[in-house]
Amino acid sequence: MKNILYLILLGLFSNSAFSQTFRLYTDDMTGDEFLIEDKQEITYFGESKSKGVIWGLSTRKKEGVWTASGLSLVVIGLSCVENTEVIVMFEDGTKLTATQWNKFNCDDDVWTNQSKSELEMLKTLPIKKIRVTNGRSYESYDFPSVSPSMSIYYNKLLKSLDDGNANGFAKHVED
Repeated sequence: MKNILYLILLGLFSNSAFSQTFRLYTDDMTGDEFLIEDKQEITYFGESKSKGVIWGLSTRKKEGVWTASGLSLVVIGLSCVENTEVIVMFEDGTKLTATQWNKFNCDDDVWTNQSKSELEMLKTLPIKKIRVTNGRSYESYDFPSVSPSMSIYYNKLLKSLDDGNANGFAKHVED
């Protein structure tokens, strides 16, 4: 199942238009539903296109409503990841610090949980800086300034989630 989800994500990255919308994917064999961003923000580390972070949002369905639960990152180039720490500094100087909850993996997946207040910060405050540190190797990616689109990426994404719950999500059935 994870491989299917990973392939769906890779297919979405090839989309050339940047949008902040979600698609509801349904596996027609199991009926499982996944809510995935149409286009995720990619931040490269330095000049390298082989090192960086693909930013996403973990969602879950609770009582018929999709809610955000945390960050879902693909950290490319830091080798296998474990206990990865993510620090987001906002324009007003406040910080959000989260540690990877999923197990050691070499798939580059880093998943964190956020409280309601942290999700509200992501929804309302522009991002100034970001640091991602692999707890296994202590290598890190520092993004001392982020692109204008990344600065408000989670603002738009979380508002898009609200809009989708109110007005519906685009649907796709995975064969």
